[in-house]
Amino acid sequence: MLHRLGYQVTSAQLTRTVAYYLERTAHGSTLSEAVTAWVLARTEPWQAWRFFLSVLESDIGDVQGGTTAEGIHLGAMAGTLDIAVLCFAGMHVHSQALRFDPALPPEVRQLRFSVLYRGHRIEVFLSKNHMSVRSRPGRAAPIKILVCGRSRELTPGGQERFRLGNTQAPDAG
Repeated sequence: MLHRLGYQVTSAQLTRTVAYYLERTAHGSTLSEAVTAWVLARTEPWQAWRFFLSVLESDIGDVQGGTTAEGIHLGAMAGTLDIAVLCFAGMHVHSQALRFDPALPPEVRQLRFSVLYRGHRIEVFLSKNHMSVRSRPGRAAPIKILVCGRSRELTPGGQERFRLGNTQAPDAG
C-alpha cells in the first residue's frame, strides 16, 4: 500500500518500524491486538497467530465481563474476521477479479468461509497445499478468480482448485 501511495520503503525498513512500535504498544484493547495481528500476518505469522488467538478469546470468552453481549467488541470481532479472510486467505476484491494470495500461519491447517461477490455465493476452502473456490448454482455472469497470480474463470455451480506452495506440478484444476 505504501508503494501505491508513492513511498519508497524497503522490507527492512518496514520490519524495523513494526519492531519499534511493537516494543512500545500497550495493547489496552482487543482492537489493538487485532490490528497488531493484521500487521504481523505477512511478516511474522507465528506472532500474528498469538495476537489473533488473544482477540478470539477476548471476544468469545467476554473477558471484560458483559461488554461482548452489549456489542462493545463488535469492532474487534469484525477485525478478527477480516484477519482470517483478508490476511490469512489473502482475499482482495477488485473490479475485474476476486484475488487470493494465501498466507496461513503455521498453526492453521485449514480455513473455510463463504463470501458474496458479483452475485456468486462463493465457498472457499484453504489448506497449506491446496485451495478450492466453488460457486453455488445461480444466474450470475462468470467471474475471474486469481490465486497466487494464476487466473481462472468461475461459473455459477463451478469449482476451481489450485495447488499452493512450492510444488512444481501443474494445478489440479
